[in-house]
Amino acid sequence: MFTKLHIHNYKAIGPEPLDLDLAPITILVGRSGSGKSCVLEALALTAQSAVEDPQRHDLILSGSRLKLPIEGYQDYREPYRQICHAGSYDSPISVGFSWREAGDGEENQTFDYRWTRKGNESPRLDHCLGLDGSLFLRMWTDVKKTGSQGVVYTPHMEFRGKAIPDDLVRGSGADRVLSEKIVEAVRQMLLNAQKSPDLELAAASWEGTEVILEQLKTSLGGVHFLSSLRGADLMHTEPGPKVSFVGLHGENTVRLLASIDARTRKGYKALRRWAKEFGLPEIETGADGNQLKVVFADPHTHASMDLWQAATGSKQGLILAAHMLLSSEGSTLLVEEPDANMHPGYEKLLPALFAESTKGNRQVLATTHSEILVAAMGNAVRKGLLKPQDVAIYHLERDELGVRAERLDMSQKGNLAGWVKSFAEVEKDLFNEWYQELPEDGPEAGS
Repeated sequence: MFTKLHIHNYKAIGPEPLDLDLAPITILVGRSGSGKSCVLEALALTAQSAVEDPQRHDLILSGSRLKLPIEGYQDYREPYRQICHAGSYDSPISVGFSWREAGDGEENQTFDYRWTRKGNESPRLDHCLGLDGSLFLRMWTDVKKTGSQGVVYTPHMEFRGKAIPDDLVRGSGADRVLSEKIVEAVRQMLLNAQKSPDLELAAASWEGTEVILEQLKTSLGGVHFLSSLRGADLMHTEPGPKVSFVGLHGENTVRLLASIDARTRKGYKALRRWAKEFGLPEIETGADGNQLKVVFADPHTHASMDLWQAATGSKQGLILAAHMLLSSEGSTLLVEEPDANMHPGYEKLLPALFAESTKGNRQVLATTHSEILVAAMGNAVRKGLLKPQDVAIYHLERDELGVRAERLDMSQKGNLAGWVKSFAEVEKDLFNEWYQELPEDGPEAGS
């Protein structure tokens, strides 16, 4: 599970870094433009750049977890401007996280990883990898121009505080997030350790580092982002390749539900129960010729209905439930506006759905504008579905320095230590407008 998230100079998040302590369920609230989606994107971008398209260098801006608009650019460097704070390359972008092994034991280790991207014409990535708060592997690249066109990249490495001679560092993999070449480079360094007595300490402490790198990559591989742009019109209904999650826009939902793999997963029974909660009872999947189908029993007429005939909020609930319950155990599920197009009656159910998802060692990180959802998180604590430490609610605000986050603590009884500031401001304005329209006391007060 991710326990901390650090973001610096990514989009709305500026020169004042944003550092968040994450819980099994973390909810981000704030006005539009306050940077909530940037938090989800930064983690999705990191995951995507670590596990997709292994032949690519640099960050991967468009993939299955995140699609930033890159079409139409002539200069291959230009798309990266859109992820820089204020559109400027002057300050390096940095994203980092802490991750703890699954389990309840105090002995579980915490890993730290951070990448930093610097420059434009000759961009480079620096990497820091830590264990239990101590840095043990750092890799970075120096860039030197040799003429009007020529550039020389020189990789460097420090292992357990020991500088590795540059001539022993080959193919460092510093041009990619958690590249396989990092493992290869360290392994090669150890093979050369006999040539340098200074490397004996590093060689002796290498045991387990390869496992750590693989665990971090596995953790990032379980990050799935469900964006606010989703719905029935985006869903694929034709048979296609095997899918393991609903997709960035929910486009794989029907394919996932119709797959034998999904129907044998532990969460499928719970999914059908939640589909009923969202107005889709007795949900079943099948095929009609070359088209996949999802049908349900209309709650009023009991007639068999196609998914496309369902209410928009019900379809949104189905996509969300599939995202929460059919993703692999141990996944980190990013959700933009889980309450989109939902009636408040559905919104108040979402904390219970999140709680059920976390029973599979899943983690939920969501943004919302819903007062109902935030209030219902407290109800879930009062009912014993969640513990206060299972929930972190942050109110985000943005100024010229970037994004600031204030955590709203929750008591053992599910009460927030103060209401959401931006919600309260709107409620106050509405009350004042209403109050000013009240008739004054007097003969005409009742007219």
